[in-house]
Amino acid sequence: MRGNKKQLLALAIGSMVVAPSVAMADKGPTVYGKVNVSYEHQDNGAEDQWELESNASRLGVKGELDLDINDVVAIYQAEYQISVDEGSGPFSQRNIFGGFKHSQLGMLKAGKFDTPFKVSQGKIDQFGDLRGDINEIVGGSERANNIIQYSSPKIADLGCGC
Repeated sequence: MRGNKKQLLALAIGSMVVAPSVAMADKGPTVYGKVNVSYEHQDNGAEDQWELESNASRLGVKGELDLDINDVVAIYQAEYQISVDEGSGPFSQRNIFGGFKHSQLGMLKAGKFDTPFKVSQGKIDQFGDLRGDINEIVGGSERANNIIQYSSPKIADLGCGC
């Protein structure tokens, strides 16, 4: 019995050494998350109260798999918003997609994900996860369902720092 425990321990240690190297070969999966909670004062006219707000807190997994077919890589992401401030359904869908990318041909993905306009806001929208989101002023910043999107590869280096 004692020999079996030593073998199991050796297998466990060996798998911890081998598993990261296998995962590194395909860049994934990567588990990530963000908890963004604030305690906010809200004045609703008649009511004046303090509330805990979960500002687009999220949990997800994403990665790439090298298909060994002419530089084609499979890509995937499953991201869910988590509500840490209330008990009504802790999860809701965010970016969930699968697709393929190629260094010369570009990327094709399908599922539910941010539209190009929403992605283009980048670092401009400093309040993207808060109530002051630019989408409250300018519409069209959406996460669309059931879409297929092709993105071309970088065509030229314009040297503008864009």
